[in-house]
Amino acid sequence: GSFAARVQLALLISVDSPPAMPSAPSPNRRAVPEMPLDFSSLVVLVVDDTPITRRLLSHAFERLGVRVLTAVDGLDALAVLSAHGDEIRLVMMDLQMPRLDGHGALEAIRASPRRWANVPVVACSASVFDDAQLAALFTLGFSDFLGKPFTLDQLARLVSSNV
Repeated sequence: GSFAARVQLALLISVDSPPAMPSAPSPNRRAVPEMPLDFSSLVVLVVDDTPITRRLLSHAFERLGVRVLTAVDGLDALAVLSAHGDEIRLVMMDLQMPRLDGHGALEAIRASPRRWANVPVVACSASVFDDAQLAALFTLGFSDFLGKPFTLDQLARLVSSNV
């Protein structure tokens, strides 16, 4: 009864609000302003082949007030960018996807003659990356890296430092 409800609530709180962990350092990162962040005019493209991950990232962004567009893989991301590229200010890109993975999609984005070729693209992965692997991502043209799982605070800091 009551004990089980308290245990469930404690678990929900600890899962929903994990301690803030620093995200990977980025050579391209700007200082985070020390003021309330307003992301209400921001449009982000979330690219991930796993439906639950797309939904979780979208929900987290929506909690920050961000408008979210989604794509299921790199090819879909290029189509969404072609249609909405002038609106999108940030792309969250999974690295391992079928048809066109994150690396291939980033290469196509950066090679595009369109204005969105310079949009910040953040690599997202549940894999653990060492410093050399992170440096390689930045060399390829990724703007930042977000490890999964992440906290809402980490996501807000990442967004504010990349847009």
